[in-house]
Amino acid sequence: PEYQQAEQLRKNGQLQAAADIWRNIVSQSPDAIDASLELAATERKLGNASEAADFLLELESRFPENPAIMRALGNALTDAGRTQDAVTVFDRLIALEPQNPLAYSGKGVAFDKAGNHLAAQDI
Repeated sequence: PEYQQAEQLRKNGQLQAAADIWRNIVSQSPDAIDASLELAATERKLGNASEAADFLLELESRFPENPAIMRALGNALTDAGRTQDAVTVFDRLIALEPQNPLAYSGKGVAFDKAGNHLAAQDI
């Protein structure tokens, strides 16, 4: 029920209330990856990309080869301005899933935000 309530709040644009519920779910079940990813995504939408990145770094340390976590981490790092770290994460994701278009897209966005437009275009 909490999960559905948080999804509904998010859909209604009540991001802070949704984040609070996701945070509660994660505090009760630290290995709840879906809720953790939702919390990180909501924090990014609230403008808290650095906090989302730090949270995802810790989550990734426990689940190091989870593609969904890696993708979310790369996106959060990019949003937080840590573009070189994001490129590193996307490179690891590409090595894990060479056919994953979102990994290449994320890497291109990180390069673009870093001002490396030629590298972004190559991706």
